[in-house]
Amino acid sequence: AGGSITRRGRSLQSSLMVMQVSLALVLLVMAGLLTGTLNRLLGVPVGFDGSRVLTASLSLPPARYNSDERIGVFYDELLRRLSALPNVESVGGTWALPFSPAYAGSRYTPVGSQDKEGLIVSSAPVRGNYFDVVGMRLVRGRTFDARDRAGATPVGIINETLARRFWPDQDPLGQRMVDPNDPQDQLTV
Repeated sequence: AGGSITRRGRSLQSSLMVMQVSLALVLLVMAGLLTGTLNRLLGVPVGFDGSRVLTASLSLPPARYNSDERIGVFYDELLRRLSALPNVESVGGTWALPFSPAYAGSRYTPVGSQDKEGLIVSSAPVRGNYFDVVGMRLVRGRTFDARDRAGATPVGIINETLARRFWPDQDPLGQRMVDPNDPQDQLTV
């Protein structure tokens, strides 16, 4: 009580105050830049429109749905019933929503490529009118339909980035990709 601050103490106190104000100013500028970046990111087209989409997750009991055929019949019937509901415009399904971590990854390379590593390609099976539901536009080719069932030639729909990577200056439709470690695992684009 009643002590005085020395010149050195005042200098230290002033220095700390300058550092605090400088740090606060840096943090304020960084927050402004982060907010601007976030606003710009929210305006970037992501390739789909989920604004009018309702999602649900369900798990089937393995004791009752113990084969791919039974599971497929269940989902086909579910999609048929949901489509019949009033005010439902379109119905589709997948196990991995866009930007979710549930996508499967497989290595693929174009058929005939000498690349033994391949490229990890994220994929997810879809049912029904999935592409219409999420508002993804198809640039070329066709969406999946009744021809694409078990036992048929496996087909895949790829994005433009993969098409340019695997078949630059070529038409990707009808091209095939293969897992370099499993020649039986092939998809036709």
